[in-house]
Amino acid sequence: MVYKVIWSPLAIKTYIENIEHLEVLWTDKEILIFINSVKRKIHLLTTNPNLGSPTTRRKNVRKSVIHKRVVLFYRVKSAKKEIELIRFWATRRNPGNLKF
Repeated sequence: MVYKVIWSPLAIKTYIENIEHLEVLWTDKEILIFINSVKRKIHLLTTNPNLGSPTTRRKNVRKSVIHKRVVLFYRVKSAKKEIELIRFWATRRNPGNLKF
């Protein structure tokens, strides 16, 4: 069964922010590898939505590592067969500031 992926406005915003940050530090090749990693992870989630680890902060929110420096937070809506991407979190940031 394939789940539909929904990008929240915050997920779009934080994805773009991460790409912009990477443009300063990484080469174009490394950025492309990151983008492809995101695509692969999302594709895996569509067929296995419980792939990520449950979070302790919010019920029904899971996290999946995209890169050692970026984590994807998402919510599975089983009744609708949807995965809502909530946000991309750069691990360099203070976890106390993490909000959904």
